[in-house]
Amino acid sequence: MKAVSKVWRRDFATITQLEHQCYALLKPLCILMLVGGVMFFSTFLVWLAVPVMTLSSLGMVGVFCWMIHLQKTPTREIRCPYCDSKAKVFAGVTAFDCDSCDRPISFNEHGVPIAADGSLTQSKPTSVWEV
Repeated sequence: MKAVSKVWRRDFATITQLEHQCYALLKPLCILMLVGGVMFFSTFLVWLAVPVMTLSSLGMVGVFCWMIHLQKTPTREIRCPYCDSKAKVFAGVTAFDCDSCDRPISFNEHGVPIAADGSLTQSKPTSVWEV
């Protein structure tokens, strides 16, 4: 139920976070489908197996359609200022946690990703070319 509310409220900032939350929805639906498949082979539980398998398959199709719909929203590709990994961030997101290093990232007034905790602003240059 927690994953349903997160996806419904759009409580994600990147494509990767969206995929993880949708996969969290698909796991119980797949288990329910397998349970229905096992029940289908017993003679006296067939009447219960058919609705279980039908509802779980409809739920899986619904999750896939919702995930495709949400992935069509505008995104922009940014690089993490900490680990330099790429992330596709949804438009309108002002701060999020990196998918690779889980550190907080925010954006300045020009839309450039910066460290949200300010740890990179006090760092010393690592080469003679950085001033």
